[in-house]
Amino acid sequence: DVVVQCVCIDGYIASNGGRILGDYDTCVRCLTYPRCSLDGDMCSHNRDCQMGTCVRNICVPGFFTVIDSGRDNGNNNQIEARFVSSGSDGDRDKRSGIMVQNEVVSLFGTTEKLYQLAEPIAVDRFAKFEFFFNQVRAVESVSFCLYEELDSDTIDNCQSRCHSPDKGSNSISLGKIFNEKETKVRYILFRQLTPVQSLRLGISTFSDFAVSMGERVKSVDNNGRCIDPNAQLIRSIQGPACRCFDGFMSSNGSKFLGLFGKCLDCLSPGACPFDIFRSTDSLQNGACGKHLQIQTEIGVDTLMLNTSLFKIYNRALDEKQQLLSSGVLVHSDRDIYVYGNIWSSYHLPQTYISDDFSRLQLIVTVPNSKSHDFLGICLSESFDKYDSGKFQCYHISGSNLDWDSDLYSPVPINLALGKPASQSSSRSYGRASNAVDGISRQYTSRVVSYEYTYTDVESNPWWEVDLEGKYFIREVILYKNLHKQTDDFSDVNIIVYGDNNKVVFQSYIPQTDAVTKVTIPYGIGTATRIRVQLNGERRGLSLAEVQ
Repeated sequence: DVVVQCVCIDGYIASNGGRILGDYDTCVRCLTYPRCSLDGDMCSHNRDCQMGTCVRNICVPGFFTVIDSGRDNGNNNQIEARFVSSGSDGDRDKRSGIMVQNEVVSLFGTTEKLYQLAEPIAVDRFAKFEFFFNQVRAVESVSFCLYEELDSDTIDNCQSRCHSPDKGSNSISLGKIFNEKETKVRYILFRQLTPVQSLRLGISTFSDFAVSMGERVKSVDNNGRCIDPNAQLIRSIQGPACRCFDGFMSSNGSKFLGLFGKCLDCLSPGACPFDIFRSTDSLQNGACGKHLQIQTEIGVDTLMLNTSLFKIYNRALDEKQQLLSSGVLVHSDRDIYVYGNIWSSYHLPQTYISDDFSRLQLIVTVPNSKSHDFLGICLSESFDKYDSGKFQCYHISGSNLDWDSDLYSPVPINLALGKPASQSSSRSYGRASNAVDGISRQYTSRVVSYEYTYTDVESNPWWEVDLEGKYFIREVILYKNLHKQTDDFSDVNIIVYGDNNKVVFQSYIPQTDAVTKVTIPYGIGTATRIRVQLNGERRGLSLAEVQ
């Protein structure tokens, strides 16, 4: 249907006090002819104003009503929106401005006007803001913006809070406007731009403002599972609940989802000052995630570093290519739990300088050997995922070694490097520590080299390293001394000791290679010592390196 309206030209007002004529109205000159003053403009007399009322030298702005029908109690509430101020640049054209009459907001020319609701309207990600929009005369652009709070930067930086209306009925998803948060709408901004060269003043109108609630989806499905892939299911006597993984906070601002909540990224808040404040506050109060403490020892000094969560990337997809529940949680300051297919990065507050003898010590507990394909840890100079040269990665457990191989290759951690070593006997130039010095060169032109270990020729010679702790080990690698003068090393026995000097694994290798790798199976428990032994009489053991 086409709606025909008569609008008084510039300098005239309708006899009803407005600008748009009713059925029996006529246009009369304003006292400020050739231009009538609009809402909020300066005035001296009532007939200066387009709406016909001048109070304290200001044309009294009209107000409009927003119907809040999204309340849980099912009741509608009528909330007035009253004029606050013009935009930061003011009206660019003296003909421009705004007028509110009979619940219709009319914009003229190039203008920006701000209104405040008498009572904030609580909304969530399912709420919708509805209105009717019409263009009486064509304009270049029109924006309708909603804000929860305002400061000097909000209007300039929060473009995500604005919507370009379509002609006719509009229904804006407030979940999209406010990034899925539960919040309260307090301000409405109208912005219109008319080309400077245009001889005809652009006019558009808004009416029938209302907030409604769309169909809600609960955070826990009928099977008692969290719908959000960034949440973990918590069971209690009150029933199932969902807790957001670190790097995310609930749409209500806490760690736990409400009945209809969603986990929101709190590490990348966007440009809006209110979103940045909310994200910063969540990092400080722990709603986004706790700090992970790392103890550093430099010489005799011990320092606790509070690392901050930097980035989360969920990679878990089901058969429908939808994200599965995956994430990390720091339960206490020094314990981090990893769930699903995920990587997370933490930022140290200061640079730690490492060398070949630096150690990163941690205790890893896994439910079973098949609970994951890969578990690893990486150290980086700077966080650039595609700069493989700045990553040093260590494979901790899991059978899949091909993880992000296009970005960086995993490097197994050498637990033997620099640890105390011993052997059944020693020649003066063949100390046991030579096999854990980080030098794996297997050949030298010298007859006698101080780079290798040597035992006397004896029965069942052995070499051993003390790991100085309990570790789950994946592999033992032996580097032979390939010098032609060395004794026979055709076979070897590998013995792994656990607690209380108990043998937890033993493997006899009948034929060794220049580099012999022995895989340690899952399920043997932790290892404390590794022994390399030759069986038989009159044998001498010499090694280049053991890892």
